[in-house]
Amino acid sequence: MSTAAFLSEHGYLMLAMVVLADQTGLPTPAAPVLIAAGALVQAGTLRPLPLFAAAVVASMLGHSAWYYAGRHRGVAVLRGVCRLSLEPEACMRRTQDIFSRMGPFSLVAVRFIPGLDTMAQPLAGLSGMPPLRYLSLNLVGALLWAGSFLGLGYFFGLAVLHDLVVRALHLGVLVVPYIAALLAAYLGYKLVQRWRVLLDVKMERITVDELKARMDGGVAPVVVDLRTGLEARLSPRTIPGAVRLGRKGLDAHLAKVDREREIVLFCNCPHEIYAARMALSLARQGRTKVRPLEGGLHAWTGRRYPTVPVSLE
Repeated sequence: MSTAAFLSEHGYLMLAMVVLADQTGLPTPAAPVLIAAGALVQAGTLRPLPLFAAAVVASMLGHSAWYYAGRHRGVAVLRGVCRLSLEPEACMRRTQDIFSRMGPFSLVAVRFIPGLDTMAQPLAGLSGMPPLRYLSLNLVGALLWAGSFLGLGYFFGLAVLHDLVVRALHLGVLVVPYIAALLAAYLGYKLVQRWRVLLDVKMERITVDELKARMDGGVAPVVVDLRTGLEARLSPRTIPGAVRLGRKGLDAHLAKVDREREIVLFCNCPHEIYAARMALSLARQGRTKVRPLEGGLHAWTGRRYPTVPVSLE
């Protein structure tokens, strides 16, 4: 069987498998495969409609699996996905910020942002987005995403793509060592940065038992809830006396607080890194009695300590 005949018979299934793997978060090069498939359509090897349908359906299946996982398993799914990144804490907050700003239509926009597209799906599920609305937006995103790459391949064709690949390979021999060195330096920097922040967290924590003892003893510190609005809506309870503030609100609120007053910051992010970063930032401003809460709100509720409704304003 010739290569053309093999692709004509099995190309649709092969494309669907690559796209499905990519959209479930596996490191699969779906975009180049879609571009190559588009070029094969122009060459007459593959038919456009079945190919387009295979790509769209596979894309929707991959993303929908994450949506339903988020819908039924909650924040734990998003945390699990984010742990695969170099900066899991920043990953969660960045994804939530995009979703909060753009709303449901972020599901279409993040299709073209590697990494965030996978994380936005469980976020849509745990935010309570109705299945019909999600599937509609998922369909629009899949049509635009698959259509863009297939159309790119069809526009350039096999001859142009072959020439581009040859030129890229020739150029790659010259620049790959430099790119590899830059990537290694970047990864090293990120790992050292993460290690330093984790070390700071370990040195600067206050346990939930210590916080409860201070509150019961009548010397309660200022407790600040750093969760995003979306996180607060998903879990609308907080520590008694805590105020929910963002970075700007935090600075304004603490301007009215005595610099010698103890301050406890908490979030629901892995290793409390966001709270630790805010604590370090405040320490650089001269506030030395600032610590993140070890385990965050999850540790507080795990000890069955009392909670109160959170303000969503």
